[in-house]
Amino acid sequence: MEAVLEGVLVGLIVAGSTIFSAWRLLSARLRLRVLGFVAPVLERVSSRAVARLRSRTLQQLGGACGTCSSNKAAVHRPSTPPH
Repeated sequence: MEAVLEGVLVGLIVAGSTIFSAWRLLSARLRLRVLGFVAPVLERVSSRAVARLRSRTLQQLGGACGTCSSNKAAVHRPSTPPH
């Protein structure tokens, strides 16, 4: 009985790791497609988590970083202090 439970636990860990790795390796566009496909099922479990994933993925799709010159809200801080 313990060997069966151990095998199930190891299988769940491997499956979770595989899903997580595949998610991280997908492009932002593919993540949105996958999320759109599985969202109806996942929203039954946690609609807040689905909304957070969608929000994070859309932010990554924006393309601009927070400190580059194209971001007008970013405050420029020089690397050396002024004299």
